[in-house]
Amino acid sequence: MIKIKKTEDTIKAKWAKKFMDLKNRTERNNKINIINLRSKMDKFMDYKILKINKKKDAYLKKKEEEYRKKMLNEIREFKGNKIVVYKDKKWTRNKKLQFALAIAQENSKLRDTNPDWNGICISCNRLCSWKELAWWHLYSRMFQGICLFKININAQCRNCNYTTWPKGSTLEKEITNKVYRINLIKKYSKEQVEEMEEHLQKYISNPKKYSVTEIYLNEYIPELIEENEKLRATKNFYKPSKNWRRIYEAANF
Repeated sequence: MIKIKKTEDTIKAKWAKKFMDLKNRTERNNKINIINLRSKMDKFMDYKILKINKKKDAYLKKKEEEYRKKMLNEIREFKGNKIVVYKDKKWTRNKKLQFALAIAQENSKLRDTNPDWNGICISCNRLCSWKELAWWHLYSRMFQGICLFKININAQCRNCNYTTWPKGSTLEKEITNKVYRINLIKKYSKEQVEEMEEHLQKYISNPKKYSVTEIYLNEYIPELIEENEKLRATKNFYKPSKNWRRIYEAANF
């Protein structure tokens, strides 16, 4: 093996090569990260578009039925017949639960942000503005026994939220949720988190017995609305898109 004599030029060449190797590796890894991010964002966009389309379809179906009833009444009036007064269907337990969840989720973001629009992500501890934050359950909302627990719903930055959404990477989701739980213990207490997890195990063992009841929802929804109004009053930056009390008072419970 021929030993190359060390000179100023060989030293410069060695370190130039080291830097070029590092640059190539970094650029290659960066391209992979960008590809993975775009793939994740595309999947998330597909998920959001699907939700928007479902909401649109539900809205059009509701309005179609509303217009049909108005048309029939106009025909009755034209023929000199008596107009029918249509009553709204009574809200089902599931509809009440979804309504309660929507308020509880908004409340979690309002609780976890200060008057300066900022809040700490429960998963990565990053300080984020209101618009960067979302809500997220540590244990899925599908577990109806604990889906309304305040401790289970916390503000989370959109990056962590993308990681933990249903179609995301299982490994990344596990890591993010592990940190979520650690921070949850710091935010509340180990006892409170373990108590919630005990309720979760009870629900899993007997979902029918430990699901949220309609009686409980009838009592809890007014409390959620009251809490929401108090939280809104302390957050001048927040402009609500829905008036929960008005919807509740107009609903057929």
